[in-house]
Amino acid sequence: MLEGRGGHASMDLDGNVYAIAGVTANTTEYVPSRTVEAYSPANDTWWRVADYPQPAHSLGAVRVGSTLYAMGGTIGTASLRTMYALASGTSPPPPPSSQPPWALIGIAVAVAVILLIAVAAMLWRSRRRPPPPEVPPKPA
Repeated sequence: MLEGRGGHASMDLDGNVYAIAGVTANTTEYVPSRTVEAYSPANDTWWRVADYPQPAHSLGAVRVGSTLYAMGGTIGTASLRTMYALASGTSPPPPPSSQPPWALIGIAVAVAVILLIAVAAMLWRSRRRPPPPEVPPKPA
């Protein structure tokens, strides 16, 4: 998830999984959230969609036909009558990223530079060594 949460509702729609509201997990305090995120297993990608109407946790979700519904929840000690609907095809998954994996390219370049420096240093050391001293022949 883009924002870790617990106590959220989850449901599938159009092959994507939606995580709705809940309590944020990035703090040590109880912080209800309005965030709704979708996950595409096909692209292994998360993205944000329209927020739940108000911060809530412990809500429910169901898909009826081609519409996802989330409802209820609590905030503090209050029970909510909130309703959320997301129609099929409303939020298509983002296209797969066509950008190169820059972190991987950076690591590969760094390793290549280190190897190049190591080989150059070994070659330089082998050329700088003085020749072994000549041993005079033993008299017979």
